[in-house]
Amino acid sequence: CMVAFSVSVIGGARLTFWGTGMLGFEATGGYAPAKIGNETINETGNTDLLLASGRLLLALSPVNNSVGFYLAGGPALLTRGSNPFDDDRSSTDLGGTVGLGFRFGGGDNSRVGFRLDIEDYLYNGDFGGGNDFQNDIVTSLGVSIALGGRAGD
Repeated sequence: CMVAFSVSVIGGARLTFWGTGMLGFEATGGYAPAKIGNETINETGNTDLLLASGRLLLALSPVNNSVGFYLAGGPALLTRGSNPFDDDRSSTDLGGTVGLGFRFGGGDNSRVGFRLDIEDYLYNGDFGGGNDFQNDIVTSLGVSIALGGRAGD
């Protein structure tokens, strides 16, 4: 049994559109240089991870509240620049993402707020031992800036 793990910082962006009801859509993208460690053979390697997703958002509180809560899910694309255990191979995997998030400070009178998101990227990835099911947990904190009209208008 091989267990691989990675801890890294991802730089990225989100573009979110909230409709007039409880549903929204979001496109995300991010890049991370990652160090991979393998607990079985105590080997480390480096790779780059590029991830993208298109997600539907379901607001569990009104979208124009100053504090909001939502669920998200959709397809995801994950690309590694190189396989840390085989430098001649790179990999692109299709998968999905599910998550939950919170919005703070984006009420009726404020166009700037903060977001906290916790996402799980689910896919089959090859990190040197064949394709194995992977769960990549991404936690993000960022500034949210509203452009255009207000949600619910």
